[in-house]
Amino acid sequence: MTSSDPDLDYLRLLSSFSPSRKQHANLCIGLVLRQHTETYNHYQMHRKQSLGQVTCDLMSSIDLLWPPRIMEGPVLAILTVTWRGKSVHVLDVTENCGRTSAGETGNVRYDEELVLNSRGMKLFTCKWIPMNQEPKALIFICHGYAMECSVTMNSTAIRLAKAGFAVYGMDYEGHGKSAGLQGYVENMDLVINDCSSHFTSICEKQENKGRMRYLLGESLGGAVALLLHRKKPDFWDGAVLVAPMCKIADDVKPPQMVITILRNLCSVIPTWKIIPTKDIVDVAFKLPEVRQQIRENPHCYKGTPRLNTGHELLRISLDLEQRLEEVSLPFLVLHGEEDKVTDKSVSEKLFSVASSSDKTIKLYPEMWHGLLYGEPVENRDIVFGDIIDWLGNKTHLGNTRLEMEQKRMNDAPSKSKQEQEIQW
Repeated sequence: MTSSDPDLDYLRLLSSFSPSRKQHANLCIGLVLRQHTETYNHYQMHRKQSLGQVTCDLMSSIDLLWPPRIMEGPVLAILTVTWRGKSVHVLDVTENCGRTSAGETGNVRYDEELVLNSRGMKLFTCKWIPMNQEPKALIFICHGYAMECSVTMNSTAIRLAKAGFAVYGMDYEGHGKSAGLQGYVENMDLVINDCSSHFTSICEKQENKGRMRYLLGESLGGAVALLLHRKKPDFWDGAVLVAPMCKIADDVKPPQMVITILRNLCSVIPTWKIIPTKDIVDVAFKLPEVRQQIRENPHCYKGTPRLNTGHELLRISLDLEQRLEEVSLPFLVLHGEEDKVTDKSVSEKLFSVASSSDKTIKLYPEMWHGLLYGEPVENRDIVFGDIIDWLGNKTHLGNTRLEMEQKRMNDAPSKSKQEQEIQW
């Protein structure tokens, strides 16, 4: 048992037992109560009751999050309990993995935090920090539609953190563990503002000011990354765009006449699930077990898109498709040639017309939409090899953005002095 600070305890349980929800919840509550004297007396008063009853009594102050995280490598069941706005993590080795040591998670520290956006909504944020080394750079992941960061993007973040990068994520409004009606997006501009505000606050911390900063977006997240770049054209050092949603594939879009009718209904029934689309999970992810994991993840939205959400996704994809030439930052765009969700031809067009002088495209034969976690391991290894090589090369070349900012700061006093001399 170790403690990183007085309010945040990382508890590792090395004994295996059946990872049922009840056992994890009861054991977790018991351990948390013993770690905080304020609630220990409350626990003692209820010691004759089941821990399940104690759990119910304390639900106003302790929030149980389920299911366990999906970890890369040895499978660990991880239950998170929020306490005073921070998180307590209880880890247990699953039955078919036996015992494990602390180093088997790849020396990556994971943390969660709820933050308030400008509209007073609680947004879920998380980070994966490499231990025992200074991060090479910062990477901000932007998840796809109906997805979230802490489970579906976890294996991606761990790979990047193992490669030496500090990785940060945030669930959009209406997605994952953030506040809002699940699967509902009122306005994508608000999502962009939320991401920009949170990501910028991390970049501007004193310890991060000299570090390079990259965006990594998958599907809708690729569109979010491009819109973040548009919002602050000189702020980011580069972007990795994985099957970016610069155009929704015709195969999953309703006919134009239906789109017109639905668009007119947005102001009347914006949250209704009435957009006729195919099941995207079946056509996005090649591995059946991944499809099952996504369907069993309560933090992933299921069902057809809500009316206004579909309108917003279509709006930003059309807008991006018409303004691809404005993309000026260094980028790596990756697309599976068998993608049936987003249109690979627009990734090719992005590579062709973007004004960036530093751009790379990778097309993968026989791969689908979910390149980061929906493909067999040998395919994922190829994709991540390309991503990490690209990030490593960019970081090795040095921080040209920081050099330019420093030059502007140095030039400013000289220019001011020249102006004063002219006035004299």
